[in-house]
Amino acid sequence: LEVVIAYFMDEKGWSRPRATYTFGGVIAAVGVFVSLSMGDYNILAPFGSMTFFDLMDFLSSKYMLPIGGLLTAVFVLTKWGIPAFIDEIREGADLTWLKPQMAKIGMALATVLVSLVLLNEAFGILSK
Repeated sequence: LEVVIAYFMDEKGWSRPRATYTFGGVIAAVGVFVSLSMGDYNILAPFGSMTFFDLMDFLSSKYMLPIGGLLTAVFVLTKWGIPAFIDEIREGADLTWLKPQMAKIGMALATVLVSLVLLNEAFGILSK
């Protein structure tokens, strides 16, 4: 919750209480539905056998995490830049062997592979 609060405070000019109450409420509301789906009560029963928890797990593992990784790779390649990326990596680890060209190829390859995985999940393009 702190990352979201810090973002809205720094970038959008929100006060800490406003950001905390707003996003704390959103998280609490989603949490209620997830908690309720763990018992006998299933709010998605009219739409199938999947519980709300199962739906959130499915969406996060199949789509949200890969999209987050894809957007991170695109951000590094287009906005942040490979030199800044390598400097940040070397700040926390002794990776003197990591060269800018290797990082660029790795990020580009990751972008293509994750895009293919997402397209295959969404449209089944590789199974045809």
